[in-house]
Amino acid sequence: MWNYLRNQAVHKVLILLVVDLCLLLLAIYGGYVIKFSVRSFRLSLDLALQRANLFLIISVFSHVMFLYLYGLYSVVRPWAPMRLFFSTLSAIITSTAFLMVLQFFVPGYWIGRVVLTIQIPLCVAVLYLWRTGFYKSRLSWTNRKRLALVGYPDFIEEFLTHAAPALSFRYAIHGICPTHISRSWFPSQSGSLRVYRGVEELLGDPQVEALAFQFMDPGLTREDLRALLHKSCQGMEVSDLITLYKSVTGKVPVSYVDEGWLVSHLGMQGGPSPYYLKTKRLLDVSISALALAVLMPLMGLVALLVRLDSPGPALFRQERLGRFRRPFECLKFRTMVVGAESGTGPVWSRPDDPRITRVGKWLRRLRLDELPQFMNVLKGDMSLIGPRPIRAHFADQLAREIPLYELRFALRPGLTGWAQVNHSYADSQESQIEKFEYELFYIQNASFLLDAMILVMTLRALFLGKGQ
Repeated sequence: MWNYLRNQAVHKVLILLVVDLCLLLLAIYGGYVIKFSVRSFRLSLDLALQRANLFLIISVFSHVMFLYLYGLYSVVRPWAPMRLFFSTLSAIITSTAFLMVLQFFVPGYWIGRVVLTIQIPLCVAVLYLWRTGFYKSRLSWTNRKRLALVGYPDFIEEFLTHAAPALSFRYAIHGICPTHISRSWFPSQSGSLRVYRGVEELLGDPQVEALAFQFMDPGLTREDLRALLHKSCQGMEVSDLITLYKSVTGKVPVSYVDEGWLVSHLGMQGGPSPYYLKTKRLLDVSISALALAVLMPLMGLVALLVRLDSPGPALFRQERLGRFRRPFECLKFRTMVVGAESGTGPVWSRPDDPRITRVGKWLRRLRLDELPQFMNVLKGDMSLIGPRPIRAHFADQLAREIPLYELRFALRPGLTGWAQVNHSYADSQESQIEKFEYELFYIQNASFLLDAMILVMTLRALFLGKGQ
């Protein structure tokens, strides 16, 4: 988990956040200074500071919240200038609209329209200029090491495509040493990279400063492993290629790992500690009980809309598999017509599925159809966070095709999870494989910190209406 945070450049996110807070304070305070200076025809710093205290605190945190919701704290990949500008502008305008609404609910809190208007261009300007400089200088802040990759040819290609760009602030990919290689193979992503014919040739290159190899690759001989270990003892950075990929992408490449790798990285228990599970269960019960009490009026309104939109019950009950494959009755608000599978049997739902009702489309987009599952959480069938519950028909089908698929049943299924916030709706076997890779990462790294990250990312997805 800590390697994942490291490779997501959390320290740079903190730098971005701290500077944002300072710049936003100055920009919003500048709005007050301009307002009162124009009104009195002199520079009114004291009066501006006296009036701005409460507004500064509330508006700065509002702006930061919406900057996150619009994805502006993602620093792994650079932003295109126009996309950066319009995303920043959208975040500040949306936050300003939120502040205008907020003043009607906070007694004694009043925001002048002049200040609201002035602070928008000031905030956008300082944030855009700061972020432009930040992304341009990002690579120069780190002494990047020249990294060489050793492993299966197909996995090296996947690594170069999906993981290497996110590692650009730490490493410069210098060369590759594919195992199990045929003479006709040449990586499409290699570009100007050096291709080594063996580990001995790679280790003889003085320009290589770090290397990552597939730990249990049968293509590596004992002599190769001894040579790699010797280099590690001499001070070279040597790491597991699978672990490095996982720590960047947040998923485990199931096609390239086996039981031995999982036991060495996951342990024989196949899941998190009993302390974590017991504490998490207490939180599940407390939060779900509170959520049901607070959301009951909303759930009543949703149930009414479902009944008015199409004939049939408001609630939909379906058997799903829980922890250790124990079946339970999963509750949802009905989003499809009654008897949707009467002529087809169990099939994957599609985003444009004609069986979905008009209200159902909105419920899925906002994930309101899953509100009744708080009752499943309260009963102990589910958790707030975990792999999504799946039907036995699909689980049996996927277990025959996906290696180690049964591991997803090591934890209680959740209302939301790591796969849900990182992957779109899985409506095919190929997308289910990638979804399981995220679920396996969660099983291996389940912790309160990761749960908190998932919760924040879920709130962002709800705000953007990314449910399906």
